[in-house]
Amino acid sequence: MKTRKLLSVLMAVMMLFGCLSVSASALEINLPAELGEGVVKFRGLATVSSAEIPVAAEYTELAADAVFTVYYSAEKEENILDVLAREEKGTIGSGDAYLKDGVLHLNLKGLGLEAEGYYYITVGGGALKYEGRYNATTTTEGVLYQFESLAIGDKLASIFDFIAGIIINLIGNGKTY
Repeated sequence: MKTRKLLSVLMAVMMLFGCLSVSASALEINLPAELGEGVVKFRGLATVSSAEIPVAAEYTELAADAVFTVYYSAEKEENILDVLAREEKGTIGSGDAYLKDGVLHLNLKGLGLEAEGYYYITVGGGALKYEGRYNATTTTEGVLYQFESLAIGDKLASIFDFIAGIIINLIGNGKTY
């Protein structure tokens, strides 16, 4: 009797993993290159105010119901179990984002991201479109945001870079982020 129960549990687990692997392989069909082809840039002074995520050139449009979730971790993730230590900081919608020239621009001012550490952004499935298709859910690699521990010269350079970024975005895109 115990052998039958053990075998049925084992078969159920095998079927579950089989279904998950079939689903994962089905998601990869007809998708363009990875979402983050370059380095994610965070901008801000005392708080993180925006992020720029390079995306594959195939993505040309942002979905109206797009959702982006920001996570925080004090330590850099070294393995898959570190994902559990992430703290969700908030979500933003398509009203706080736009896509232009292969770069996804996100306005993060409303989230109050001020802690030094690593930030991860999850781009929800279906947030980006190309030729009638959508992206799968993807998370960027963590980027260290650090301001308070910078030397005075680096702080001044960060302030200049922040102001220059605002002006360039305003001229080029009509938005400050």
